[in-house]
Amino acid sequence: RFAPLERPLTFTPSDRATGSIEEQIAGQTMAECKRLGIPPEHLFYDGTGRSSYTAALMRLWSTAVNPVEFGGRASERPNFVGRRYDEDKGASRRKGDLLPCNEVFGKFVSELWFALRYLVEAEQARNLDEETIKEAALRLWKLTQGNLMDVERKDEMKLRLGRSPDKSDCLVVGIEGARRLGFQLGQLSAPTQKKS
Repeated sequence: RFAPLERPLTFTPSDRATGSIEEQIAGQTMAECKRLGIPPEHLFYDGTGRSSYTAALMRLWSTAVNPVEFGGRASERPNFVGRRYDEDKGASRRKGDLLPCNEVFGKFVSELWFALRYLVEAEQARNLDEETIKEAALRLWKLTQGNLMDVERKDEMKLRLGRSPDKSDCLVVGIEGARRLGFQLGQLSAPTQKKS
């Protein structure tokens, strides 16, 4: 099961404090991780376009931190939504094998967001706060060319809603971090018949 300990935090720099904005936020991040007993190798965060923040964290704390880049292609990991090959694709990919995520999702951010959806559908989510879930439910998605699942671009969502989905982004990064540390996404046992 996946259960956040607390609601996502927003760190705020001050123009009265010493150090750059990135160093101030890195210091706040380090203090929060130490308070919760999180070692640097278990810190995962949205590293997209924030190389100065990553550099500050690595300089002030550890090079073991894990920036997660939202951009680019989906991963080569087997997909978690159950899509499979319909026919043999050579010795390494046989009919019935799970398609890799990059043949199911249009980009990596879509893989991250659909992992949240699947986590909830697989009943592996606990202790998710209502505000974050409501925010996550507002992100639109569509099927693109090649039958790939894709969430709307963040700039489109910000324009439509008037704000960024920061809390949900934090949650999907946490799920990705858990997956990289060995968390298995999906049903842990055979599905059982539920009475309505």
